[in-house]
Amino acid sequence: MLQLDVNTAAVTFISGFASVLSFLFVYLWVRNLPLAPDAKLLAAMIRPDFKLLDLIMRPGIPAGLQIVVSSVSGIVVVGLVNRFDSDATAAYGALGQVMSYVQFPAMSISIAASIFGAQAIGAGQIDQFEGRSRGLR
Repeated sequence: MLQLDVNTAAVTFISGFASVLSFLFVYLWVRNLPLAPDAKLLAAMIRPDFKLLDLIMRPGIPAGLQIVVSSVSGIVVVGLVNRFDSDATAAYGALGQVMSYVQFPAMSISIAASIFGAQAIGAGQIDQFEGRSRGLR
């Protein structure tokens, strides 16, 4: 009989991911679809473009560290709040919900502005982006 333990979830996830990825590669290749992996893509995966990698990692590493610090500080605050009674824990949870509802519209607007700005930059229409960004300052 098969024994299920802690590693079972990881093994099944990895095997499922590998089988689906293999099926996807074969499916795309057999149908000759534009996203099918070819020699150029595989070569790019083996030999990365270090200039592009530097461009991605330079802002990515500080952003990742900021997320880690923010998450750890959130865990510390929850641990401190949990030392008090259940009323304090419930109040902290309610405050978190209210703050989420307050922050959501602002985050949505900033995400939309980022998307529109990226589209303008990608289309080479920087002048259009400059006109739209004046209202955000």
